[in-house]
Amino acid sequence: MTFKQIISAHRVFLLIGVVVFFSSGAALAQTLEIKSVEKYNISGMPEGLSGLTWASGNQYYAIEDSGARLHPLTIQINSATGAVTSASFSSYITLSGSDLEGVAYNAANNSVYVSDESGATIKEYNLTGTYLSSVNVPDVYNNYRSNLSLESLSLQTGHLSMWTANEEALTVDGPRSTTSNGTVIRLQKFNSSLVPAGQWAYITDPLTGEGPDDENYECGGVSDLCVLPNGKILLLERELDITGYLFGVPIPKFHSRIYEVEFTGADDVSGINSLVGASYTPLIKHPLWEESFLLANFEGLALGPELDNGDYSLLLISDGDSGLDKSLYSLQLIGDVPEPASASLLLLGAMAILRRRRR
Repeated sequence: MTFKQIISAHRVFLLIGVVVFFSSGAALAQTLEIKSVEKYNISGMPEGLSGLTWASGNQYYAIEDSGARLHPLTIQINSATGAVTSASFSSYITLSGSDLEGVAYNAANNSVYVSDESGATIKEYNLTGTYLSSVNVPDVYNNYRSNLSLESLSLQTGHLSMWTANEEALTVDGPRSTTSNGTVIRLQKFNSSLVPAGQWAYITDPLTGEGPDDENYECGGVSDLCVLPNGKILLLERELDITGYLFGVPIPKFHSRIYEVEFTGADDVSGINSLVGASYTPLIKHPLWEESFLLANFEGLALGPELDNGDYSLLLISDGDSGLDKSLYSLQLIGDVPEPASASLLLLGAMAILRRRRR
């Protein structure tokens, strides 16, 4: 090998090292940001929508938590600003189950995965409502509190991973959230074959406690999550705060917060049956966005298409139950959200260059 070939080889190895470092997820390569765009009220929106997922183009699907219904939803996004310009629902698709909360579109099968809070289950259905399969959820999730189980669901681009989480602590993991302490939830990963591949503890924010200390209503937990194409995770925390009463009826204020989670130093707790008194390091949470709404309970979070400037559309959908606000809230996700294959392709290219240099 000549001196020139040696120098070229070293450059390639340096490139490989850089690619491996950034593709390994060892560190957060770039801080993400979220910018508010605007709220869009939807006429004729069904009640009880808890989850939202993007299929392609302007096609989305929303899941109804009480009626076991999947609602096709056409949403037009301004590709320059990320604002919703129109939204309309098509005829719903009836599924089985009783308290469906999270939904994730599967492009490979043109189907959806749905999490059911009433039994800590995840099932797959085609778009006519036919049951296809079930995902093996770890037994620890059977220790759920009523109405506080698998609230969220998200599938990574390319079916590389799927993630879910319980809304508030399992009975074996500690108490519900209070004004002094948040609640501990388990963030669950499934690999590309949908086999359980690790759990991590995440601690929510304590309750704000701005209004009356009403334990009958006030609560807070994880209402949805979103796995980005590069594998980073966004978690949506939702808090119900009672600001007062009008003729004996509570006036709800909802605090919505989105965090990016970091796994550096966090322990896999899948082998710990109870987190109460256990020794573990929880996930690090990076605040990206926060806003409060009167009467608007945003429960669902979904990544949408890439915008003209390289940012991504991010949408929240409100529950709209019991006369509450019925709307979408559009956000811009700013930062590095590469497809997971990009680093691998770069690495393969570098290796090909090295092989040519050796000839």
